Amino acid sequence: MPPLSYLVMTASDAAEYNAQDPNYIRHSSLNQLLEERASSCPNSIAAAFAAHSAGKNEWGWDTWTFDSLRRESLILANHLASDLHIPVRTSDKAQDRMVIALLCPSTADFMLTVCACWQLGLGVLLLAPQNTPQAISYLCRVTQSTHLLYHSSMTALAQNASLDYESLKEIAPTLVQIPQRESWISRRELFSREQAKSCLSYEDEADTVAIIFHTSGSSGVPKPIYQNHRLWTEPLPCVPGEPAFTTTPLFHGGMSDFFRSINSKSALYFFPSSLPVTSSNLVQAVSARGILNKPTSFLSVPYIIQLLKETEDGLKLLQEFELVSTGGSPMPKEIGDSLVNQGVRLVSRYGSSECGFLMSSHRDYGIDKEWSYLRTNDAALKCLILEPHDHESFSLIVKSGWPSKCVSNQADGSYITGDIFIKHPTIEHAWLLSGRSDDVIVMVNGEKASPVPLEESLCTSPLIAEAVLFGANRSAIGALIVPSSEASAVTLTDLLPFLANTNRLAPSHSQISPELVLILLTDVKFPRASKGSLQRGMTYQLFEKEIERAYRSFESGEEESDNEDGKWKEGTDLLAFVKKVIEASCGVSNSQENGFGFDEDLFAAGVNSLQSTRIRNSLQKKLPLKGQKLSSNIVFECSTIRRSRLLGEETGDEGPSLDERELEYMQVLIDKLGAFETPSKDDSGCIRQGEHVILTGSTGSLGAHLLAQLLPLKSITLITLLLRAESIPHAFDRVKASLSARKLSFSIADWKKVRCLPADLSKSDLGVGHQTWSEMARETTLVLHAAWSVNFVGRLQGFVPHLEGLSNLIKTITQPTSQLNSRLYFCSSTASILNQDLAYPLLEEVSLNNEDAVHMGYARSKLVAERICLSASKTCLPDSRIGILRLGQLCADTQKGIWNETEGWPLLFASMEVDGKLPGLKENPAWLPVDKSAASILDIVLLDSSSEPLDKPLTYHIVATNLSTAFSSILGWFKKAGLSFDVVDPQEWVRGLKEAEEQGGRQDCLKLLDLWDKAYNHPSGGIDPTLFPNFDVSNAARYSQTIRKSEPISEELVLKMVDAWVQSGFLRKSASA
Repeated sequence: MPPLSYLVMTASDAAEYNAQDPNYIRHSSLNQLLEERASSCPNSIAAAFAAHSAGKNEWGWDTWTFDSLRRESLILANHLASDLHIPVRTSDKAQDRMVIALLCPSTADFMLTVCACWQLGLGVLLLAPQNTPQAISYLCRVTQSTHLLYHSSMTALAQNASLDYESLKEIAPTLVQIPQRESWISRRELFSREQAKSCLSYEDEADTVAIIFHTSGSSGVPKPIYQNHRLWTEPLPCVPGEPAFTTTPLFHGGMSDFFRSINSKSALYFFPSSLPVTSSNLVQAVSARGILNKPTSFLSVPYIIQLLKETEDGLKLLQEFELVSTGGSPMPKEIGDSLVNQGVRLVSRYGSSECGFLMSSHRDYGIDKEWSYLRTNDAALKCLILEPHDHESFSLIVKSGWPSKCVSNQADGSYITGDIFIKHPTIEHAWLLSGRSDDVIVMVNGEKASPVPLEESLCTSPLIAEAVLFGANRSAIGALIVPSSEASAVTLTDLLPFLANTNRLAPSHSQISPELVLILLTDVKFPRASKGSLQRGMTYQLFEKEIERAYRSFESGEEESDNEDGKWKEGTDLLAFVKKVIEASCGVSNSQENGFGFDEDLFAAGVNSLQSTRIRNSLQKKLPLKGQKLSSNIVFECSTIRRSRLLGEETGDEGPSLDERELEYMQVLIDKLGAFETPSKDDSGCIRQGEHVILTGSTGSLGAHLLAQLLPLKSITLITLLLRAESIPHAFDRVKASLSARKLSFSIADWKKVRCLPADLSKSDLGVGHQTWSEMARETTLVLHAAWSVNFVGRLQGFVPHLEGLSNLIKTITQPTSQLNSRLYFCSSTASILNQDLAYPLLEEVSLNNEDAVHMGYARSKLVAERICLSASKTCLPDSRIGILRLGQLCADTQKGIWNETEGWPLLFASMEVDGKLPGLKENPAWLPVDKSAASILDIVLLDSSSEPLDKPLTYHIVATNLSTAFSSILGWFKKAGLSFDVVDPQEWVRGLKEAEEQGGRQDCLKLLDLWDKAYNHPSGGIDPTLFPNFDVSNAARYSQTIRKSEPISEELVLKMVDAWVQSGFLRKSASA
């Protein structure tokens, strides 16, 4: 790891470094520090400000040495006191609060004025120019500022702040315009250092106020944060450092970095806030004459770093810096990842005005790419406590021993920051800042907005039932609006007056942009916790695509092709109108080349589930349905525009039944996607020693366990994970998050085998690009295909991209240059054959009858996939080089007891929290732990040594074979674990849930109520034994010891499951447990 620069040394690092430095001199006040630096290194540059000559279009630097900075600040102090009557702290006022306010751009005038006020013994309230007049007057009042020093460019703002005092009938601070340098610089020859010295000794002024920062006011009014002299001298490192260049204003984090550079006898180059920030200006400023020592570090906010990234010269400049620091607001992950991948040494710095510099992502930049994860060391952990916030996040508490902490909000003297962190799955003491506990929205420019007051204001409108603001890491604020039930046809025009009233309550940066107002359906419900509070993060995830689309339109200046008011008018072509709505909902041009045909299969054309939801919502709004509610699945239920049931009377063309069409479509897909050619091998084909594995579905439960069990195997030399992601770092993050959520660990050495690639399997090159695809085609020996959409309501057409992906994977490993022993195993489902006659054993073979699959798109897609594999076994992958792994019901793993809480069985158990009851089912569940399932699969795919040529793929049933545990035993173990419920007849249980549904019970538990009604609302109280499938496991047992020695569901496993659910908050134990 590179040595610690003063720019990335936290307060604990500084304390440790200073304690070991024999030459360290402890300074009591900033005045003493400036005097010492002016004496010991008078000609060293302390600060410089970029200057631009507009007429000549030339850039230069206004440079200050330590000596000139102190000397001229003393001259200005003399002028302020003698000519402008600014007060001076004398010995009889040693304990008084003496504060003046400063309203000024981040320029040399700002720096000199602050230093001059320190010489007079005054504390300085640093006012951000973005404040409203009301916020300025409030801060001046609560800090008892006697004077407001303002720059000439901010005269109107200062005067309006003074007027606010008058409206409150209070005496305003004296307004004093900061004098121009020409008016006092001529007094240089009259300067007397002794006469201008503060009346207090340095030790006496150590605990007087030096600086007052303030919060943004995002959670109400801005609050002052008082910082004394000692805070900015003792906890900072005195390690020599190289010059740095910053765009951060002095009234924000720039002042902190200025203090750090002074302590380290280094130069800090400022880009003044009075100049326009463009990539060109920043590049020219750094390259301008006047810089004696070129900066090696760049300090800025994400927005400005992104500006530089977007130009060739700007990116080159970033790449030249030894460090590029981002802070103030979160850097968008895709931007940071891109920068790191292009060689920028990006470091995140995290701190606060209340506690100083707390953490950074300083690391070995050549190896460690995790720029967004903040690090702590053993010394820091004595004072930085990360306590669990919920089942996966942590809250940061700064204890009273932290050297730069100046504010407490707890009785023991500690400070809870309100920031929420997520732990890195493998790197110790590495934390990702994920948000705020108080829901503050941090925008891309670092400004903060508090959504709750604005949301409450919007909801005072009779037209609005619910409102949620969004805008994190964005340049503008938007809103999700759920209209009230009486205003189902509300438009944006109707909402504008209420929007205007709400915006009057907000600072300019947090006002809601009308273009970003998204009006939802009246029946939309935002996710809420059990106590009724909004689950903001889940809401943002739920509407992520809609929000992204709104920003794309907003930022590009384009308008929607069809607005909310564009309803169908009687007498116009209804078919053409629906076509237009569908194309607009999918973002497709309605030109002849790009639009959908009336008879074109929408799913084959790429319409996905989210787009189908948009189509349904838009049709619901724009068609005259006379109160009729469209099925939420209407787009899945109709394959083309013309065949839409909604248009049946208009077109007179109902056609064959939906089920008949889908059975026909199964065969179409089998013929189309199962057409393979027997490949010819060239001389480069060979048999590799060591497995190169492609694994899909690694972010799912089964895929994660497959990955975790593959990693330590010495026979595996490379694992390529193909998954949906925006970038390679994003892909790695998704996989690591999946492993972390399931508490699956791995070693750093094993992780080096892994590469993650953003992919789209429906593309012929798998979405990885031709060069990478060619390499995979040449090197891969094993494909484990576990990725599939778990959508039990979608029609077959929605699974076409997955079927295309299977076909493309087969083609990938059957190229002329592919490995001679390359093979593929497909994870199917027992649902592909469960519509057979269950009076007979279900064999491990591919069914040729399309009606054998359960009548749902998911099951039928799995049977189509099996038939594609069958076709490949007869052409391009003979000799047992392709296999089908039919999986039954998976459950929690045996080590941690983690079971996906959105699956059917967990939801059934959670129904106990609806009315305190669970059904006494008369069955023995066929559950196979997911880690045992993964082990069975690896037994088969890695030990399959069959050399006998076959004319069909071997099919394996990965199912539980020991069903000796009754459901009643499982319920008994639930009670032993501390869960409280009554066991009732299944029919009574279903009736109770139906009543709870009518009363608005816990909705996640009730979404499968229709399924439970059909399965259990009959006298048998469970699955009819005559309908329970008997799976043949001959092939699986031949290769897998796990299948041969299947164990029953144990008490130990059930107790682990309950414990995991209780820890996550999914279930609750009784109070007496």
